[in-house]
Amino acid sequence: MKKFEVDWINSPTINLRGDPQIKLREHKSFVRFWTASTTSNFGTYITTIALQVLVVVNMGGSAVDVGWVSASRWFPYVLLGLIAGVFVDRFHLKTVLVVTDMGRGIIFAFICLLAVTGVLSIGWLMILLLLFGAMSLFNDAAHQSFVPQLVPRPLLTRAYARLEQSAAVAETSGPAIGGGLVLWIGAPFALLIDAVSYLISGVLMATVKHQPSDKVKPGPLGKQSRKVCNGSINTNT
Repeated sequence: MKKFEVDWINSPTINLRGDPQIKLREHKSFVRFWTASTTSNFGTYITTIALQVLVVVNMGGSAVDVGWVSASRWFPYVLLGLIAGVFVDRFHLKTVLVVTDMGRGIIFAFICLLAVTGVLSIGWLMILLLLFGAMSLFNDAAHQSFVPQLVPRPLLTRAYARLEQSAAVAETSGPAIGGGLVLWIGAPFALLIDAVSYLISGVLMATVKHQPSDKVKPGPLGKQSRKVCNGSINTNT
């Protein structure tokens, strides 16, 4: 029994000591997920610059318009933040990630089309960004929960670290890249580049192979949402 325990600890496939024999790049599904996540992260920070320039320069908007547009993008996080996880748990995480990435790409491609044709208004832009924000919220909710389905437990810390490093690089260099794209091709086409990044992310995510976790199907969404809200209220009080 003692010999078996020693062999199990030193096993190259189940190694709790972080043996270098276990490498993230050997998990092809995680590499694709990492690439998709990094691509969409860059797109997100390019969006921030491109939208502001689009409102002020292309649409002749004011600072107040920029504020309303930015608020509409993040409003779903305030409205649906508490129940997003409950909603996502009712579906396969991979499906949520693919649909939300593809959906965000389509929304930005549509915004580019409306801007180029000159029919885009502040009202329409706010409505489209509300949809974009909702998809981003559900994508974020599914993102972290998906990683344990891609790599074994001993690699989870390393996997999350790689994702955070990529996100930090995107946060730092994304706005600069966005500014360069806006200067070079204009805000509408910078958003089109952003749309392509989300579509690429969705395609890569669709090719990821994983082991879905077996979960008990939750009850009605309204009942689950009330439990989450009540739990949050009780915690705060």
